[in-house]
Amino acid sequence: VYQEGNKTWLNSTFPLDTATLFILEDTAQPKMYRLGMTDSPYYWHQTTPLAELLNNSERSLTLRLVATVKGGQYFAEFVAG
Repeated sequence: VYQEGNKTWLNSTFPLDTATLFILEDTAQPKMYRLGMTDSPYYWHQTTPLAELLNNSERSLTLRLVATVKGGQYFAEFVAG
């Protein structure tokens, strides 16, 4: 997962069926962003406020990623910032 400008990108080593990113800020409800496939099921992106949130925040953000592969769902959670 990486950021370029206002787009959040995901590169996968396996072809994904879907990819969804959640951005959590403190106690607020998570904001959901469905990532769109780019050229192949290995590359996904979506316009998000992630860069702005990280630039305007003195704290880190929790990111959750849900990827679907052949009917199975895979979850990841990590901290950005």
